Amino acid sequence: MFAAGSQVFGLNTANFRSFFVDDVWVSIGSDTGIYRPLLLLSVALNVEFFGNWAAGFHLFNILLHVLVCLVVYGLIRHLLLACGSNFVRSSYIALLAALVFAVHPVHTEAVNSIFNRSEMLVSLCMAGGLWWFLETVENRPWIAWILLGLIYFVAMLCRETGIVMPAITVVFLWVTTSGSRQARLSKCLPVVWLLIPMAIYLGMRASALEVPFGAAEMAVKIPAEVAQSVAKPEGDAGNVVQTITGSLDTTYRQSEGDHNVPLLGLVFNLNKILPAVTVWFDSLILIIWPDPLLTFRNPTQTSQWLALSLQAALFAVSIFWLFQKSPGLFLGLTFFYLTMLPASRIIGEHGIYPHVAERYLYMPSIGITITFAFALIWMARRFTFKAAVIPVLLALIALTPLTWSRNTEWASTKGLAEADFRNGSRSGVILRTLVKSLFAEGQMEKAAEVCDKNSDRFPVLWYLAGNCAQVYATLGRFESAEQAYLTVAKSEEGRSSALFYLAVMYLSQDRREEAIKLFKQAILEESHPYLKEFRTAEMLVELYPSDRKRLREAKKHLEKSLELEPNYHRTRVVLMNLDRFLSSTETSTN
Repeated sequence: MFAAGSQVFGLNTANFRSFFVDDVWVSIGSDTGIYRPLLLLSVALNVEFFGNWAAGFHLFNILLHVLVCLVVYGLIRHLLLACGSNFVRSSYIALLAALVFAVHPVHTEAVNSIFNRSEMLVSLCMAGGLWWFLETVENRPWIAWILLGLIYFVAMLCRETGIVMPAITVVFLWVTTSGSRQARLSKCLPVVWLLIPMAIYLGMRASALEVPFGAAEMAVKIPAEVAQSVAKPEGDAGNVVQTITGSLDTTYRQSEGDHNVPLLGLVFNLNKILPAVTVWFDSLILIIWPDPLLTFRNPTQTSQWLALSLQAALFAVSIFWLFQKSPGLFLGLTFFYLTMLPASRIIGEHGIYPHVAERYLYMPSIGITITFAFALIWMARRFTFKAAVIPVLLALIALTPLTWSRNTEWASTKGLAEADFRNGSRSGVILRTLVKSLFAEGQMEKAAEVCDKNSDRFPVLWYLAGNCAQVYATLGRFESAEQAYLTVAKSEEGRSSALFYLAVMYLSQDRREEAIKLFKQAILEESHPYLKEFRTAEMLVELYPSDRKRLREAKKHLEKSLELEPNYHRTRVVLMNLDRFLSSTETSTN
């Protein structure tokens, strides 16, 4: 596994090129349809400088968060100055608002998880680029626009949400610029230049993911480790690369059904608007009142039309205040909703059903922080500066313990899953993660208890059924295991694996003929030739564990699989272990 991870994330010329021109996620065992080359480059830099030192990865994330906080401070200060506040007051208020942003508990997922640092990377580019642009566009407009285009391109390479940067730039430039409507329009017109980096990015994305323009929707498989993110490995003994790549061949489904990704993740889907409205509302509430925090949560039962009405009213108020020369609410809401668009799945990266996730709120929360800063400046003007400090102190007192507690939960995957389970989450991913963690620690009875309580969801959560089948088989509850495997076998994605592991269980029960039949069926179910070769090798190893002739035959199948797909890490691992076994048996024989 480490070897596979090192090959993928090692900083060399081949990998550097691969990050930009290939679907790298396939090479680590998945087919995600995600294109984030600069995220992968940041991980490669970590591997280059820190190796497997776990703390190094998290120090990098903390540094990114600090930089984003500084950028938030600078952006808010500029906005306050542009809207008529004096320098001293703007600086103090911006600092107070940035402090609240820094300790907000909804940021714990983005800061603690390795792959979700993409949220911080894109936030750094967008907020920092916007700040720098607004500071320089008045004196050096063409230089500002050209460099903004470069920053925009970099933002999209960090994460797909960067696509909305032109819209945010136009809104902020329009509001913070004085003069006639025609003068403002002339200042905003160069935004069309940003279509060039957008087109280049879309072309690179389409080429890397092999998605032709004009194609219909593309199926997507998202590994649980990427979607859920990687929890802190414990100590420096944890193999970070192995943690990242450990089970990326598994398939993730967030909601109770299959997910599809629109072309390039940028095609609007009108059917998602009302569910997205609920997600926006829930996300807004979660930023204001971040308790409880869950890694995965479906939208609440809030009426979609009620959520739409309340948010429409809030936006109407913000527009009214905008005309009253108080743009804080409008700027904050605009930033929030535009950056929420991709996460809400209207122009989503993947998925049909919108859901609320803490990591998606990292950048949108900048918008709410902007509104909070304008509220503080209003209090400072209406009353005294000390009056503006009071809500900040209250916020820090309330939020800091929540952040500390959530960071503790993020110390391990098991701790995170248990915390979410304790807080009422019944997400399939959380249940699966909890079962896998308990299984890994040998707590079979507890794992089985979780499985028993959620067995009614097996037909929908096939990936959970697969893990529970393994638990049941280990405990000797073969009938329950068989039923769970057969449930998984009814799903398209998990069918081959379920049949294979059911065959392994039959083999352990001396049901050899049934096992051989299922082995062959599992091989036939595999869609790719390299997987057929891989399964054939696994079958031979299971059926003939001490037959050197058969094992050499298995080795040939593994070599063929590797020839067909050189980057499939499971083939490399099994082949390496088989070589070691054959070498050790030869030595002992001699």
